[in-house]
Amino acid sequence: LTQVRLEVRDGGGAPETLFPTTTRQTVSGGDGVAAVTVRAGEAPATTLQLPVTAPDLQPYLQPSDMVQSADPRVIAQAREIVGDERDSWQAARRLNQWVYRHMVKVASEPRPLSALEIIETKRGDCSEHAVLLAALAQAAGLPVRMVAGLAYGAGAYRYHAWNEVYVGTWVEMDP
Repeated sequence: LTQVRLEVRDGGGAPETLFPTTTRQTVSGGDGVAAVTVRAGEAPATTLQLPVTAPDLQPYLQPSDMVQSADPRVIAQAREIVGDERDSWQAARRLNQWVYRHMVKVASEPRPLSALEIIETKRGDCSEHAVLLAALAQAAGLPVRMVAGLAYGAGAYRYHAWNEVYVGTWVEMDP
């Protein structure tokens, strides 16, 4: 799948104003109809070797109260997933796929969980998926930032969380 095109209709409104145009998403239309095309992301042209050590990226490698990337359990899990891979893009893909495949998805958690709680239970909503990917990525030497916003699904806009991982350029990853 390389792209998805959606047609959005609104009873007399201007649905094209509801969707941003980005490098991967284009919006066109009018008269109550919007065509939204979303293209899949591509592998970056150039990547970095792990660990990423650029001084300006150090803030994105720091553990926090929620993202305990310096904890030995998180480091061990990241090493197991990444193995001997040193290409930042390939390592990021391995981590993203591992979180996606090993987490039990739940509709909503009553409170945000920390990476250490998540690594034990391996369950959570999008926030826990993003926290765990952030911790594992940092433990592997990948700068990461958490992103939160709205995503449209099931007939409504809902809160959603995902990550941006630096592999030579910032790439979005949604575990």
